[in-house]
Amino acid sequence: MKDVTMYSDEELSLIFLNDEFSYIDMRRSIMRHNSFIRFADDHVKESYIFTPEQLEDLEETYNNEWTEYWEE
Repeated sequence: MKDVTMYSDEELSLIFLNDEFSYIDMRRSIMRHNSFIRFADDHVKESYIFTPEQLEDLEETYNNEWTEYWEE
């Protein structure tokens, strides 16, 4: 597990937006209509140690990506 707790509140979002494989995981989850909770359980909680604020920021990012994808 990668500990990101010492980084900014945006660190998890930055990982999922800037790492190609992480971004693909997030987009696949969105395409499958998975909720953020399911995405977090499947892709985040098993790989990262994070703060509640980092998870909250990632949820906002995920929801923004969801809206962008489904409004296209």
